[in-house]
Amino acid sequence: MKLLLDVHCQGQYLSSRAEIEKKYELICVGNHPDLPQEMSDPDIAKYAKEHGYVVVTKDVGFVNLCKETGVDVGILKGNRLFVISESIILFGGKLPDRLFTTD
Repeated sequence: MKLLLDVHCQGQYLSSRAEIEKKYELICVGNHPDLPQEMSDPDIAKYAKEHGYVVVTKDVGFVNLCKETGVDVGILKGNRLFVISESIILFGGKLPDRLFTTD
């Protein structure tokens, strides 16, 4: 599996990179020449789709963008990657901006 971590996951990238790279190809926005820190979410999603990466984020809006545009997406919590197959509104209003975190 090829993983592309967004800026919200840089902490996990920096602290767990060596361990994750034992099993997976890993790149991170802001730490890769093709993915500058200021790159927009739509451009990151496009890059991920064109190069076969799963986007890893904590950003609810980015998860929804990925699901709407057919980009594989997941959320990293500790040592677990939760790959999201659907993003469905069941009821109510807007979710908080971050999943599994308050940062």
